[in-house]
Parts: sequence; C-alpha cells; structure tokens
Amino acid sequence: MSDSRNATPFSRRQALRWGALGVAAATVPWSLVGCGDSSGSSSGGSQPPGTVLDGPPKRGGTLKLGVTGGSPADTLDPMSVIGAVDVLRTQQLYDSLAEFADDRSIVMALAERITPSADGRTWTIVLKPGLQFHDGSPVDSDAVIFSIKRVIDPSAPKNGALGYADIDPGSIRKVDDQTVTVGLTRANFVLIEEFASYSNAIVPVGFDPKQPVGTGPFTYTSFTPGQQSTFGRNAHYWRNPDQPHVDSLVITEFSDATAQVNALLSGTINQAGGISAAQLLTVQANPTLKVVNRPSGAWFPFTMRSDVPPFDDARVRQAMRLIVNRDQMIQQTSSGQAKPGNDMWSPFDTAYDSSLPQRTPDIAKAKQLLADAGRAGLSVELVTSDLVPGLVDAAQVFAEQAKAAGVTVTVKKVEPVAFFTQDYLNSSFSQDIWDERPFFAQTGANLDVGSPFNPTKWRDPEFDALYDRAKSEPDATKRADLARQMQRILYDRGSYIVWSFPNIIDGFSTDVKGVEGRLQAAPLREAWLSS
Repeated sequence: MSDSRNATPFSRRQALRWGALGVAAATVPWSLVGCGDSSGSSSGGSQPPGTVLDGPPKRGGTLKLGVTGGSPADTLDPMSVIGAVDVLRTQQLYDSLAEFADDRSIVMALAERITPSADGRTWTIVLKPGLQFHDGSPVDSDAVIFSIKRVIDPSAPKNGALGYADIDPGSIRKVDDQTVTVGLTRANFVLIEEFASYSNAIVPVGFDPKQPVGTGPFTYTSFTPGQQSTFGRNAHYWRNPDQPHVDSLVITEFSDATAQVNALLSGTINQAGGISAAQLLTVQANPTLKVVNRPSGAWFPFTMRSDVPPFDDARVRQAMRLIVNRDQMIQQTSSGQAKPGNDMWSPFDTAYDSSLPQRTPDIAKAKQLLADAGRAGLSVELVTSDLVPGLVDAAQVFAEQAKAAGVTVTVKKVEPVAFFTQDYLNSSFSQDIWDERPFFAQTGANLDVGSPFNPTKWRDPEFDALYDRAKSEPDATKRADLARQMQRILYDRGSYIVWSFPNIIDGFSTDVKGVEGRLQAAPLREAWLSS
C-alpha cells in the first residue's frame, strides 16, 4: 500500500478529540443531516416515495427544531464538525461542490461540473455562474482554493483532510474566476465523494467561524454552543429563490430525549429530530403530531482488534459473528425499527453486494471455529457506553447470546468521554458509531492507513491492494467489482460485527408541511408552516 496516504498528519489527540466529542451523534436525526432514504411514511398513512401531498408551500413563520446530543464544544465551522448536531447546523449555512442525491448518486451543488483527467491525477472544478455568499461576495475560484487548503492545512488539518490526502497543495491552480484544477500525488477516481462531503464545504476567503458566512438556505443570527442556534432566511438562495419557506429557524438542544419529546408534546418545538423507538408510540398516539420513519445506512458495530489475541485469528472473529442473533437483538434494542446488517457497511451504495448470504446465528459452527482456534470457553471483556440509544442494550444482549457458544462476555460500561479517551483505540472488543457514507469513503475513514478512526487496527494485504486498485480505476463498473471483492473479504474475515442499520424517526407537529414522504436528505429548506 502506498505511503502517500500518510501525507496528512493526524495526531492521536486530534483523533480522540473528534471521537470524544463525537458522541453528539447519539440521538440526532441522521435523516436531516445525511443521505436520504428509499421510502418515507408518516402516522397519517403511507405515501409513494418522494410525493408531497400538502399543497403549495406557505411563506413565513419560525421552524423550531429540538435535538439532543449537543455540548459546549459545538461549532459552526463546517470543516471541524464534531457530532451530528454540528452537521445539522452547518448544512443550513453551507454547501459543498457536490452532494448526494436521494438515490445516493453524486450530483453537482455549487460546482457546474467536476471531472478527472484521463490518468486520474488532476481534477477540474467549474463553478456555477453567479453564485454569492450570504454577504454578497462571489463564490469564485479563490474561495474554492482557500477552502481546500484550509481542510488540508498541515498545522491544523480539518475533518476532511484524510479524504483529501492525495491532493498536492502545490498543484492547485486557478484557471479563471470559475475554474480550478486540483493536482494529486497519485491517481484517485473516487475523490468526487470527498468533494460531496458536508465537511468539505466552500467558504469565503478569510472565513471566520465566529461570524460564519456560507451559501446555504439560512444565514447566521446567533449561536450558544450546547444550547441554541438561530438562523434567518437567505433571501437570495441559489438553489431555489422560493426556499427556504420559513422566515427563521431555531435549533434547540435538549439534555435528554424525554425533555425533547415533552417539548414536542407541549408545542415548545414543532419538530423533534431523532426520536427513539421507545418514544415512537407516544408520538404516534398524539393527534397533533406525525412521524416520518425512515430506514438508514447508519451502523453501530461491535469492533474486534485484529492485531491482538484472541481476535488476531480470523476464526475467532467469524465465530463471534455467528453468535449474534441479529433479529433478536433488533427487537430487544429498537423494537424492530432496524434492518439486519451483514457485517458490511454502506447498504445503499450501488456497489453493495446484496448477493452475499445474510448471516444468521450458527452456534454449532461458532463452537467448532473457537475449538479449532484453541479458544473453546473463551472469556472476553466488551467495553460499551451510552453513545447512542440501545448501544449498551446491544452489548448486554450479545453477552447473553454468547453463553450458548460457551463464551463469557463481561460487559464494561464506561462514560462516553472515558470511552473515547481511554478505550476506543485500545480495547480488544468494543463498539463504535457511524453515519451513512459511500463504501470507499467509509473504507478510507475507518480502514485506511493513517485513519484516526480504526479501532480494529485492520491490516489485510489483499484488501489494501484492492483498495489501491479501486481508487486508481477509471471505470465505474470495474471499480464496483473491486468494491464487491473487498466486501467479500470483510464478510469472510473482517473485524466488524455490523448487526443492523437502524431506522431514523423524526416527529413533527401537524402544522409542519413539506416533510411527508420526502427523500431529500436535509428537508429544512423545504419545510413550511400551515399556521
């Protein structure tokens, strides 16, 4: 594997900071901040995906959104987002060059086109004409170059720096006011996924996160980290001059899910993002409220360190996967509001290999694999924490299921900050949380050389060689075939137990319109109020 992936320095301190504060991901609406879903439903009845039955939008009013999971470390810097609350806020203020559509394909956003050279060593970015930032300044080549260099700044690399690691800073060129060429140290035909990342937004030259300026549907008004943020309508929104429909947006952060739902029930807020499955019936039973329940590609896996015993033996890793009764775990941790996982991520990626047999519990085979590995009667410690609803429950359910295979699992629950500062990269058996990403982008984030988010310490020469080939392959069909070969390796001897993909459940007042049956990833710009 090429050492060029280590071109951007990441310190352990940075990795732990991102992780420790990343627990904000726990209860935030991924449907509002990540990719959309393949279907939508509400308590008022099912609707065809993508339809809007609310009639013509009405202008005015304040959309009041309640979320949980924020902290005093919250930020409005799109390139330094820590948790999903940050992502939710920054997606209202900023745009990237490209973005993911409802079907997970990549479409242009601020860019009119983004194209690689024949050898994959140079990418050309052409901006849409006439774009402006909130302050009226032009979205031009200087802003693009400034934004990319801000991400890869070696003195303070931002979240997208690993994905941009192949970029040669000295080979970024301004062709004209609307055109930029980006030179790479090696071929990379999947870089478009990084240009579409929300953490690689475009900001003006001299950007100040304390007085943020972007191109998004809303403009900055005020921000108190861990408490509340207020935004106004961008009257010159480039995407659609009629959007956003509301005059203002207020995002309030609650200390826990109960307080959040109580605020929705009382009318203090008119939208609650990320309702737990346990609260679903409560919201559905209220005639003044409605629910949108979407499948997602988020995943909260068990992690096995493949560089230390007992998980340095692939037979042990496979045995642990065969212990898991995924359907039972889903029922007991989320009341069935999830889809079973198959030990791979990115289920909505077009390259996802759905032909691989769905893994089901096989206790007899698990016992045989453990015996063959000399690990019969295995005892392990499983480190867990309240990072997302149901995560600790999943650990406890696994411990019970493991008894059938003669495996003793001792569950060690720690506080979230302790989990990420002491256990995340050190524990031999633990858990993790991820939102939905394309297959190659996710692989780069948690299995690539230099990744600060690799708790399994995965190293596999065959897998690494395939990843190198895939990034250098210009043909999308051949690249997808390489992805499926990589997935077969993950399926056969990987170090993650990907047991489910949870649904994302959002609650709304019936006065909030434009959200039912939506596929759109971030529908706040499309929401409107009937009263």
